[in-house]
Amino acid sequence: GPKPYTAGTWGPAASSALLSRDGLCWHEEA
Repeated sequence: GPKPYTAGTWGPAASSALLSRDGLCWHEEA
């Protein structure tokens, strides 16, 4: 089904990239 977010906006991948860029992380991934 359709995702609850629009591609290119604040989706899981987008948020991860932005948070990583700011030096933050939601998950313990290195």
